[in-house]
Amino acid sequence: MLLPDLYWKLGRLRFDVPNHDDAMLKVILTAMTTIDNASVAADTRAFIDWMRSRDDLQGGRSAAIGWCMSGQYVLGTVGHHPEEFVAGATLHGVGMATDAPDSPHGLAGKVKAELYCAFAETDHTVPDTVLPALRTAFNAAKVTYEIETFPGTVHGFQFPKRRGDYHAGAAEAAWTKIFALFTCKLGGTA
Repeated sequence: MLLPDLYWKLGRLRFDVPNHDDAMLKVILTAMTTIDNASVAADTRAFIDWMRSRDDLQGGRSAAIGWCMSGQYVLGTVGHHPEEFVAGATLHGVGMATDAPDSPHGLAGKVKAELYCAFAETDHTVPDTVLPALRTAFNAAKVTYEIETFPGTVHGFQFPKRRGDYHAGAAEAAWTKIFALFTCKLGGTA
């Protein structure tokens, strides 16, 4: 397992998201603007090359998972590196389908990974146009995917420490789907 620090170029940043105040929120939002799909794709290439250089990791299959802002990077990663990833999962992902020329959903035609995308029923960070745009792109590209929206949930429903947002039933259902997908595509047991 590899857990990349997307903000490595900024130095050591650590956020206490469940207990953030306005000052921390400003730092979080500023940090988010320092990375984009192209830089994450380049960093991912470096991660892949490093993993492939290790004798103990040769021949393995890879999957990617991301929450919130990293949902777009999961979709971008499996699109930019289709030969490397067999599965991807996003949970309340943002920025996955936008009007920007580098919108991750524009890579659907390159995706070979199977995808699972879990969304909250109410999420102010995911416009109503996103899920239809994802379905259209995935269907046109014949991507194997599941998009699931959990009733009674809000953005952040997956995190137990998010005050008032955590939804145990939806979180468990999403984890069950993710473990099943990753077990199927990566091998092993759940």
